Amino acid sequence: MNLLNDWGFKYVFGKEKNLICFLNLVFQGKEEIRSIVYLPTEQLGKTEKDRKAIFDVYCKNEKEEPILLEMQNLSQAYFRDRSLFYSTFLVQQQSVKGDWNYRLKSTYVIGILNFVSKGKVDGNYIERVSLLNEQTKEPVSDTLKFIYIVLPKFKKKLNELANDLDYWLYILKHSKKMKSQPKKLKENFFLELLEEIKLEQLKGKKMKAYRNSELRYEDLHNFTSYAKEEGILEGEKRGIKKGEQKGSMDSKLQISRKLLEMGLSIKDISEATGLTLQQIQQIN
Repeated sequence: MNLLNDWGFKYVFGKEKNLICFLNLVFQGKEEIRSIVYLPTEQLGKTEKDRKAIFDVYCKNEKEEPILLEMQNLSQAYFRDRSLFYSTFLVQQQSVKGDWNYRLKSTYVIGILNFVSKGKVDGNYIERVSLLNEQTKEPVSDTLKFIYIVLPKFKKKLNELANDLDYWLYILKHSKKMKSQPKKLKENFFLELLEEIKLEQLKGKKMKAYRNSELRYEDLHNFTSYAKEEGILEGEKRGIKKGEQKGSMDSKLQISRKLLEMGLSIKDISEATGLTLQQIQQIN
């Protein structure tokens, strides 16, 4: 199955053993997770007018440290800003009533990107971001940590895989094209993982849900190509004039209406067009 569509991603990382294994490899020994508790993925603002967020996989470890794992297939100019916005939900939820010294727990935001950001042309497929002093480069706080995994930059072939994280990224990137089990993947964990993600394992409602998610995945990529051709998503980056902004908004609303009719989720449409969830919900 395709592990990069919404259903496949949540299917594989909705299993505790898979998520713990992946996170520990990403943390590279700097953090060891023994258990997790899954948390609600829909996060509301403090008031009805505030923008809400819908996460992909949200959990906390045995130390009550929040961890957010996001899959982003659609190229988005401000994804890192979006991940920073998402992190504010994780931080504010740590506040307590009464006396509090503002001591925060370590907070992790991990983004798996199926695109390369404009200007990010180096070969590093894992970016680790934290708050640093500009002069000394010393950490200002070790509380908030961002990790971005850019799959298109991961170009290792099967015979070049050097560690377990490499195996994970290879499977994530190539699962849709795998027709048989690669002979090199002999470790028990990955043998079990490859068994879990065989399409033949899905029956009835699960298969229907997967197929629908795969259609949405393909629709989103088709929409991206169309949007680039029409310039719908490029206007703001180019600094369009005020007179053109209304036209751009009308185009986004029109496209959103069509995507709603196609059955795409409000979250997917919001990510594709840049419109808020509330704006899309108000479309007739």
